[in-house]
Amino acid sequence: MDRGLKERLIGAVVLVVLGVWLIPWVLNGPEQDSSTKFGSLGMPSITEQAPLKMQIIRLDNDRDRANPTSLSTSQEIKFQSPDTVVSTRSFFIQLDAFADPENARRLAERVKDSGFDPQISAYSASNRVMHRVRIGPYSTPARAEGIVSSLSAHGFPAQVVLE
Repeated sequence: MDRGLKERLIGAVVLVVLGVWLIPWVLNGPEQDSSTKFGSLGMPSITEQAPLKMQIIRLDNDRDRANPTSLSTSQEIKFQSPDTVVSTRSFFIQLDAFADPENARRLAERVKDSGFDPQISAYSASNRVMHRVRIGPYSTPARAEGIVSSLSAHGFPAQVVLE
């Protein structure tokens, strides 16, 4: 048999083998990880997520509020340890704020279905009434941070606010 014919036959066999192996892979995509369960949402597990960063936001106390509360602007927080706070103020977890109360109600229902106890409060900002969805109050930032972590695992971005 001619050497050129042999090389062409070997090349054709190699191309057929590669085609049989690669074409189904290209059409179906790569195989799923064996640790992924059927019906998974594809969200990373809590151990795969980067550590969550807690951010404390101090709200303006002199804003016009639809539901006013008496808060002193001179009250300061003194941290004794990460789990102990000496303060008469509280930590809340805020999920979102909406101009439309129906949007706030829908978010609160979704959060409640996940096992949390949200509240909707109204406040005035820029001559508009806003409706915020919150969980709390909590006396320590560590407790609030733990709830934020749990909310994040359920797919709800949230932040800790100090009021």
